[in-house]
Amino acid sequence: MRKVFVFGDIILDRYCIGSVKRLSPESPVPIVNLQSTNKVLGGAANVAANISALGRKVDLCGIIGKDLAGNDVSELLKKYGVGNKLHELSTAKTIVKTRVIGNNQQIVRIDDEERFVLDSVKESTIIADFKKDIEAYSVVVISDYAKGACTKSLCRQIINLAHENGIAVVVDPKGIEWEKYENATVVTPNLKELSLLMGKDIENDDLDIERQCTGLCDKLKIKNLLLTRSERGMSLFQSGSNEVIHEESQAREVFDVSGAGDTVVAAIAAYVDIEKELKRVIHVANIAAGIVVEKIGTAVVTRKELNDWLEKDLDNEQKIVSLKVLVDISDSWKECGQTICFTNGCFDVLHRGHVQLLKKAATFCDRLIVAINSDKSVRRLKGEERPVNKQEDRAFILSSLKYVDAVIIFDDDTPLELIRNIRPDVLVKGADYTVENVVGREYAGRVELVDIVSNYSTTGILNKIKSQKN
Repeated sequence: MRKVFVFGDIILDRYCIGSVKRLSPESPVPIVNLQSTNKVLGGAANVAANISALGRKVDLCGIIGKDLAGNDVSELLKKYGVGNKLHELSTAKTIVKTRVIGNNQQIVRIDDEERFVLDSVKESTIIADFKKDIEAYSVVVISDYAKGACTKSLCRQIINLAHENGIAVVVDPKGIEWEKYENATVVTPNLKELSLLMGKDIENDDLDIERQCTGLCDKLKIKNLLLTRSERGMSLFQSGSNEVIHEESQAREVFDVSGAGDTVVAAIAAYVDIEKELKRVIHVANIAAGIVVEKIGTAVVTRKELNDWLEKDLDNEQKIVSLKVLVDISDSWKECGQTICFTNGCFDVLHRGHVQLLKKAATFCDRLIVAINSDKSVRRLKGEERPVNKQEDRAFILSSLKYVDAVIIFDDDTPLELIRNIRPDVLVKGADYTVENVVGREYAGRVELVDIVSNYSTTGILNKIKSQKN
């Protein structure tokens, strides 16, 4: 899987955390008894850290100063496993935001920053570096905090290069100069940012938002507009469509909204190139935002946290996945220390023998993947009269079983390529096979042969139906 490239304004967030028990006698302000001081990545760096925590490889490009805060950013990137493609600028100062927290409440924020100007030489260097590695990326993120990095020229060049190479572009925008975001795949303003762009206040109401935003994608020359609406969730508008998709907020209890927008952008970037439907990507991003606002301070959402939530609302049909999605899910399960089992078959007329095999297979692992032959594949293997049930129906029935975690349909005569890509811990077949005859065994940790329930087979059931008709 290719990497994500993040470009934008780099910020170092500092948190001074303590308790408040009294007011100062000098002035009616709270006295914070300092207990700890934390440094975390902010701005585009926080987006990159979140993408990495969600299991994607990511490179970060932006500007830092030649100072201690810049060194802190570089060290934190190593901690989060983010590729460092930062550019030091002697005329720049690394942006630092310090938040003082007392009794879990933010009391004051202190910003230490100076806006810098990029010259054409530095812009050319950034573009040259991006071009050199462009084949390594499948998603580009522009995280614009209006601090100086995201010039119109740089944004236009990066988006155009991505567009020419079939790379999805996700933009977290600022300001009113949206011409620099043209051709972006998804742009993610919040309500305040969109109101600024429109030059008027937009009510946080479905009807008013629909009136103001329908057709806006075409006007702005972007493909999708995802409006984040705080406690009201999100709304998605798409180019060439009047349909609006509203997503209700997933947060149970809000402690801190710092970095929630970064998490939304990161989740979209992590999944936009592997999920079939953008609607599903937005749902994932909404859940990720709901998780992060339950944490104090600028924080990341891990892939395990997100997967745990996704499993709670996963319906049966969402278990039916493409190879691209399945590989990502499998990698996620492995990273969480879970064992994966793989089995395959036609599963044309589901019977007790099938269910017993799947039930037994599930005992060997934490996650069970079932691959089924497509209709074309079944006809090649079993003749023109088969399958009785089409592939979509067979997949749906299997996805409804509690033992099954993922279902995939394949066109080949054997699942060799699937197994090679997934590399399961356990490969399960019926005891009518020998280990030497199990396809893909060289790509699995081990092979398990499960006893077949006698007198149960699809062929036997079909023959019985035919004999009863006669």
